[in-house]
Amino acid sequence: MKQRIKIDKVTPNSGVMDFSWLLDAPAGKHGFVEVKNGHMYFEDGSRAKFIGFNMPTRANTPDHHTAERLATRLASLGVNVIRLHAADAPPAPSGWSSSLDHPLIDYGKGTSRSFHEKGLDRFDYFVAKLKEKGIYLHVDLLVARVFQDGDELDYPDAPPFSMKCFTHVNERLIQLQKEYATNLLCHVKPYTGWALIEDPAVIPIQISNEDSV
Repeated sequence: MKQRIKIDKVTPNSGVMDFSWLLDAPAGKHGFVEVKNGHMYFEDGSRAKFIGFNMPTRANTPDHHTAERLATRLASLGVNVIRLHAADAPPAPSGWSSSLDHPLIDYGKGTSRSFHEKGLDRFDYFVAKLKEKGIYLHVDLLVARVFQDGDELDYPDAPPFSMKCFTHVNERLIQLQKEYATNLLCHVKPYTGWALIEDPAVIPIQISNEDSV
């Protein structure tokens, strides 16, 4: 006899399957994570161990209600770290892309240099809800950003795809990535009062993802 099993991705586990008690909320309460003798520790000397996975592209900017439900669901699974991955992807109706209505980068302006107001607010809120539940963050900087002609590039006709490897050798792309990193990491989030660069809930910051030629 076949039995269909439905998994609701935003409904938290309950009873003996609720592992949220393993998390020590809020994230960052023990200080920054550092490496000693091949192991991770918090600043206060306690051992740090993590298990988690990616939240790619449009998953970085859920609406507030969904952000709360996702954070609760993830905590109930015992997840204590999330990789905020490819939040810089351009918007499209589906697939490996950001939401058309609330991407993190406002590509509609013809550049990739400014944030979308609604998308940034959703990103900030999601970060706050994850931290509140005791979930730490891995932050990616360059994954799927598509540079635009409006970015004042030093070559014509920007290609319609991510050019990660070239950001190490092209001076203009290096400048643009420094600008993006500064804007994303130094922006003080209204829901936490912290910038990512100073928040002990952030473990690593990955400069560039899969960038080999």
